[in-house]
Amino acid sequence: MTRRALILLAFAFACAAQPSRPPDDGISARAAEIVAEARAVEPEVTAMLVALAAELDGQMIKLEHRLKTRASTERKLHKMLSEKRQPVASMRLDDSLRYTIRFDDEPAGHYMESANETLRRLEARGHRVELVKNYWPAKDNYSGINTILRSPSGLTWELQFHTSKSLEVQARTRAWYEELRKEETPLPRKRELFAKMSRAWDDVAIPAGALDPAHNHARAEIVHRPQP
Repeated sequence: MTRRALILLAFAFACAAQPSRPPDDGISARAAEIVAEARAVEPEVTAMLVALAAELDGQMIKLEHRLKTRASTERKLHKMLSEKRQPVASMRLDDSLRYTIRFDDEPAGHYMESANETLRRLEARGHRVELVKNYWPAKDNYSGINTILRSPSGLTWELQFHTSKSLEVQARTRAWYEELRKEETPLPRKRELFAKMSRAWDDVAIPAGALDPAHNHARAEIVHRPQP
């Protein structure tokens, strides 16, 4: 083999050894924008929620996780891109800023009254309630109230309402939930996981009035999750 042929062969091997670089799809830049938007709004929202929770005899939980990380933001945007939902530049996340408030239902009715009052006070301060999902119906794999709000600046953010017991079971079933939601998990295994989670949630008392539309926010949807 000639010297030239050896050089070309070595060059070919070197190129093959280089990891392929994904095309610049704009995900990194959009993730940076989303994270920056959340960080700009976070101090005001956090202070407001901490004060509201204290005033309504509740407690902020997992504040250390209130900001979605840059890496997690990029992963979610890549997933959205793979599903071809929309152009990268217009992609938004509802949970780049996310919070959990714990209100125990003591006395009976306190949980729903406090959750609704929290939303009323947030609305009075310019945060529009976009979505309220009430997952308290029994015999499924999750319980709680999940809401999406829009700040005066336009950032959408998440607020969940839980009880002490629902937080405990949520933590205990987290690994099952992560396995259940994977597309590659076989259907029989999904059904097994759903049944295990449903039994765990049977131990969580449903707050008074949680399933009564009259005791829910005007935009609330009471949701029952069917088994896979």
